[in-house]
Amino acid sequence: MSDLVSISPHANLPEVCIAGFLRAALGLGETGRLIARALQSQGIPLRSEVYEKADVPQLSHIPPHENTASPPSAHPGLTLLCLNGEHFQAFYRKNGAALFENRYVISTWFWETEELPDAAAQGFRFVDEVWAASAFVESTLRKRSGDVPVHRFVHPLSGLIGDAATARRRFAFEDRFVFLFTFDFNSCLRRKNPAAVCEAFVKAFPEPQNHGPLCVIKSINGATHPVDFSLLRIRGAARPAGRWLRRGGGRGVRGHP
Repeated sequence: MSDLVSISPHANLPEVCIAGFLRAALGLGETGRLIARALQSQGIPLRSEVYEKADVPQLSHIPPHENTASPPSAHPGLTLLCLNGEHFQAFYRKNGAALFENRYVISTWFWETEELPDAAAQGFRFVDEVWAASAFVESTLRKRSGDVPVHRFVHPLSGLIGDAATARRRFAFEDRFVFLFTFDFNSCLRRKNPAAVCEAFVKAFPEPQNHGPLCVIKSINGATHPVDFSLLRIRGAARPAGRWLRRGGGRGVRGHP
């Protein structure tokens, strides 16, 4: 991870407390870490509240301005939750009202299907505003948000390290065109639907070619879902001349020529 630019805080800005799975190897965790870096790079007063998730790998580094021992400032501020709606109730019970009362609460929220489950929709009662990273998620959330505004935001990105040529040599992609799909098995296989990606690729390119395009499926936490992991691998193996590249930590890449 790149170092943050150090800028003196603006005294007239409210404190932002960013909270969520900030140490977890999760998409939501990475969203929180990227937003924290972006805020800190602009000198915005920032503290973080880590919400532990025991069933996923944890990063060893400490998020920016982590200070779980002291409560947020008493004056009005902003709480930014990098959690989905189904996590809010448990988070509230664990952290009490300190991050909610007398503070404006925003959540960044992700959901990849057209209908939001009831358990997730309950989260709207905890927040004042919701941010969505795509038009699709924005549309899905607005169906259940009631009076809570939902806005699309530009998801921050980290600086790229290395170059495409080096990555291609590492994975033996050569000069072939590569379609990449990434997902987390902990986010529910049906929701992420990598099988549909495989099917769409096969329909688009029915005849395998030695130097044709590749479809690469990159996943995490497959080791904790061995049945789903095996089913996905079997489905991909049906493609002639397919390749399976395995990396450490339960990660896998499936290439379809």
